[in-house]
Amino acid sequence: MSYVQTRGLATVDLLDPDLDGIPLGDLAWALAHVNRFTGHAGQYSVAQHCVHAAAVLADHGFGRGVQSGGLMHDLHEAVIGDASMPIKRMLGEQWGTFERLHMRAVERRFRVRVIDVPAVDLIDQRLCVTEADQLLGGRVGSAWPDVSPLIELKIPKWTPARAHSEFIFWAARLGIA
Repeated sequence: MSYVQTRGLATVDLLDPDLDGIPLGDLAWALAHVNRFTGHAGQYSVAQHCVHAAAVLADHGFGRGVQSGGLMHDLHEAVIGDASMPIKRMLGEQWGTFERLHMRAVERRFRVRVIDVPAVDLIDQRLCVTEADQLLGGRVGSAWPDVSPLIELKIPKWTPARAHSEFIFWAARLGIA
């Protein structure tokens, strides 16, 4: 069996993921320690990225369902990690199938839609470009060369503890448990 053990000592089978019984706090804790851009932007976590996605969607007038999708769209990376876009493209559909398997586990466990939500997908792309601009000094090699950054968003770097806390705050605000 190939599995990942969580902070709370639960296990998740990588080929048949089931997140039932795993507290959101444990997954958020792991997500707060997974860095974007394979760590090349320093300490900037996937949890913080997800909080920004939910906040931007809220600022643009989207409802709780879409905001929830924004917050939870990368939660599966608490189990499988954050692969960079070049790696995802190199692995192709094999990676996509594996990732969607874990995204569906998030959808089942937390009753939130994260797959194929157009507003979330667009904001995720715009956040990626914004993050690359601000944290990596430019868009060299950007996965979306025609996507505009979210110029109104200034990205600070949070500690993992703050990213965890903000993620949990937003989850509670949106009724996700």
